[in-house]
Amino acid sequence: MFDICPNNETHTEQGDSFGGDAADDTKRRIVRKELASCYQRYRVMAARRLRDEIAADDVVQAFALKALERFEQLRDVEAVHGWLRRLFETTLIDFCRRRGTRGQREGAF
Repeated sequence: MFDICPNNETHTEQGDSFGGDAADDTKRRIVRKELASCYQRYRVMAARRLRDEIAADDVVQAFALKALERFEQLRDVEAVHGWLRRLFETTLIDFCRRRGTRGQREGAF
């Protein structure tokens, strides 16, 4: 497995308070910053696996949305890379399953 972002750094950003406690604000900022800085790498990985640029865009957008919706599930901000990678992988697998199931249904007609 390889690092998603250069030097496996955890990026932090100041500001952007949406309410909630300080821990959630910190998690939200870190997840947003990591998504912004590594978005293109996730897109390249998705395109390489799917061999479809449009599908790769769909997967990465779904992944980013899930990460922003589920940032509270991040237990340790130091593990943000692993957490995001796992979320990306499951999003990609879910997409492939849905696409396979849809293809089987369309082939039946």
